[in-house]
Amino acid sequence: MADKKKDKIVDFSNYLAEKDFEEILQKGLADFSDEELDELYDDLAFGQLFEEEWQEEDEEEVARENFQILKELEKKEAAEHDAWLAASPVGWINLEERSYLSHKMELAMVYKQNGRYQQSLQHLLEIYQYDENDGLGTRYEVMALYVLMSRHEDLEAFYFSNDHHQGDLMMDIPYIISSILAGKEDSVKEMLVDWIDKVDGLFEFCNRSGMPMGDIMEAGSLEFYQANTMSAVYVSLSTFLAILIPSGYYIMSTLHQLLGIDAEVLITELDIFSPVQLGTIISMGIRYVSDIEKWSEKDFLAIPKIGKTTIKKLKEKGVIFDS
Repeated sequence: MADKKKDKIVDFSNYLAEKDFEEILQKGLADFSDEELDELYDDLAFGQLFEEEWQEEDEEEVARENFQILKELEKKEAAEHDAWLAASPVGWINLEERSYLSHKMELAMVYKQNGRYQQSLQHLLEIYQYDENDGLGTRYEVMALYVLMSRHEDLEAFYFSNDHHQGDLMMDIPYIISSILAGKEDSVKEMLVDWIDKVDGLFEFCNRSGMPMGDIMEAGSLEFYQANTMSAVYVSLSTFLAILIPSGYYIMSTLHQLLGIDAEVLITELDIFSPVQLGTIISMGIRYVSDIEKWSEKDFLAIPKIGKTTIKKLKEKGVIFDS
């Protein structure tokens, strides 16, 4: 009997703690999508083991589908190859041949995704050979494959094989990266400096301590982007992302050395300033945190769009103003 009464006793402090937790949890889950809630419930019910097993099964299914797609594309390409070469004109300009060329390009990309770089390169070079205007942009993927295969001499020969290749940002980026990895970084210093003057944001990119892998990965799915912009830089880098992952730090360190950049923190890395504020203070020659520290707090506050909240955030980040 005593045990039953004891069971009914509620510790009021525990009750409040549980109640507060429940309210916080409900508020926290309010913005969750149905898919996110399902994932949370699965994790709570089955734990990480369930997630790992589900992920393995999903990866196996994707691999099987990928293999099937590859075989179907190989079969289609082989069946229509001779007819394509017999067509006139041979290339993207011939509307009747675009379906075949699209499948051939897709096959090359699937080969690349599976690490079969040589097979991918063969198909891309064949398309490039016969498609005079390069309507599919195979030249960019050819450059990417040469970077991935560490074949700098072949990349260099392909790059200089056509005058139109030079001065094209999407061609120059892999040329610069390949030259750095081949230990020939001095040969591309002038090219790099020239592009920094032309592309907004490229200087800030070269100042980073590491490769912005997230931005590069996102750019790989872009369908449209403007030429000679940072979007084009990221799209180009995304075509040979696999080699950037192990070599990113070396590449960025080499860029710093080429441009004479000290390991200073850029103001963009503080994540404090709005785009309008950044535009204003960069126009005043302020690019690094050390540049801000040359200003007094009063003088920095006098800059348009800079307020006391910004000053407070800067101090929280450890910025010390000149006295």
